[in-house]
Amino acid sequence: MAMSLPDEYPPDSIPLFCDRRTEGENRAMIALLFALLTAVMGLNYFKRTTAANTLFFITLALSVYWLKFHATSQLTIQL
Repeated sequence: MAMSLPDEYPPDSIPLFCDRRTEGENRAMIALLFALLTAVMGLNYFKRTTAANTLFFITLALSVYWLKFHATSQLTIQL
């Protein structure tokens, strides 16, 4: 049984995965992590260390989730 490629893939690439995130979602996640870490720095600057530490660990958990998603997804091979 032959595998048919969806129309969105160019004919010179072979998809090895079903991408669950779009380019815009990736940029939004990067922007969110950057904004949260900026907020952590601001909270530390204003001596709100408990809130800063809580937000830092939330941001750390989100960044580990995002890294795990990208580290475990397969890449598209360009032929």
